[in-house]
Amino acid sequence: MANFDFVDQFAKQLTEALRETVIQQVTTHLATGKAGANGLRKTNGAKGIKRDMRCRIQGCKNRSKGPRFRYICAVHLEKLSKVQQRKALQKWNAKQAAA
Repeated sequence: MANFDFVDQFAKQLTEALRETVIQQVTTHLATGKAGANGLRKTNGAKGIKRDMRCRIQGCKNRSKGPRFRYICAVHLEKLSKVQQRKALQKWNAKQAAA
């Protein structure tokens, strides 16, 4: 019976020591500003390639629909034929290669 009392006391002391250590580490982590609102580590969303999302048609200020649509905005995808789009893209590529 005496052995079990010792084990119970040891388990209680160990649990309390672990709890204090965890609380101290969490408060230190939150105080350093390395954690987000939910207490987890913040991630940097801009890790990938920063793409130029402007429409490739000369003079257009619209945002393109991305690489899937050859960086052409929705307006020019509807208005211009495939041949006109291809010519505009070739012109843009030549201008970028010269720069």
